[in-house]
Amino acid sequence: MRILLLACCVIAVASCGEKAPTTDQVEAIVVYASYADEAYLPGLFEGFTNESGIRVSVRYADAEKIVENVIEKRGSPPADVLLADSVDGIWRAGDAGALLPLLSERVEERVPAQLRGPDGYWTAIAFRTTQILFDTQKFSAADFGRYEDLAQPQFKNMLCLSSSSLAVNRSLIANLIRIHGRRPAEIIVRGWMQNLALPPYKTETDLLQAIHSGTCAVGLVSSSESGLRQPRDEASRIAAVTPSPAHLSIEAAGVNRHARQPEAARALIDWLVSAAVQERHAAAIAMYPANAAARGPDMAPPQLQRTRRIQPPVKGTCPRRSNWAGRMLQRPFGWTKTRLGLRSALLTDSSDCDSLTTETAALRSRRSKRRRAVAVEPAGYVPVCPR
Repeated sequence: MRILLLACCVIAVASCGEKAPTTDQVEAIVVYASYADEAYLPGLFEGFTNESGIRVSVRYADAEKIVENVIEKRGSPPADVLLADSVDGIWRAGDAGALLPLLSERVEERVPAQLRGPDGYWTAIAFRTTQILFDTQKFSAADFGRYEDLAQPQFKNMLCLSSSSLAVNRSLIANLIRIHGRRPAEIIVRGWMQNLALPPYKTETDLLQAIHSGTCAVGLVSSSESGLRQPRDEASRIAAVTPSPAHLSIEAAGVNRHARQPEAARALIDWLVSAAVQERHAAAIAMYPANAAARGPDMAPPQLQRTRRIQPPVKGTCPRRSNWAGRMLQRPFGWTKTRLGLRSALLTDSSDCDSLTTETAALRSRRSKRRRAVAVEPAGYVPVCPR
């Protein structure tokens, strides 16, 4: 009996000497991200650690690489949260089965449906719009109701674009395909190409400088470059207009299917879409917050459209084209003036395969007979003829 009592006393004393697990002893959430400023996110996530006691570790890589690492289950330690800089990347991860459902009431309450994945696997954290910048001495805002208007002949030799390798331009064309269909979207983009004043610029920054210097009278630039990051100069002759509906580029987050701490990862995403964090984060990266409660009166949200899936062709449905066409929205394609090349670049649906083959054969036949074929275009656009 004495021995048992002595043992209990020893255990009690030992337990009194134990300390509760500290923040440093709790396993950190791993976030995969692509940021030029690698000091920013750790500073932001310190607020989450202070509130929850959960540390956050950030792993940086190229935007494409972090998505591939999550899909292919590469990287050590594996990601708990994927923070993608484009809808293309986060959507590919979701389609590949690499993400878990968010299952978050807070996300549903704070972020509008237009900025969440249709299957519930991801949510936007912030977004930017694609704006039209123009010289106010030559045009007015009334001249730019839609992105499609830039194909009109009045902008001949006045339009400038940035590289088609940029995700913002690739997603803009994909959106035109979704709205109008493949053939009208082809005509619109060809109209843009015919109106170019100079070859496309490598970056949006270069394009913006060309517009402000007067080299270009009109250009397509994301709001992070044209508005939020530029000082409001009343004397400037350059103005920006956001067409309605607006085209959006988003930063989005999702939980890795193989996350070691899925619940903590969901908690981090809930924290990211809270109003206070949204206001701070959006201002730091020059984007609009996804949470409408964090937008000030000078940040009126543009008209949004519900996100919608663009299905790639099913493998084998289009001979010799299925594998290539299925990757069209996942890689850069050029601002090409070749009708056949652009048509192929715009192929995004397996139902187009048969018509593409038929139309290509007919086009080649007409070319061989040295005939010029005029495409059928919507009202208000210039006729487009293959060269």
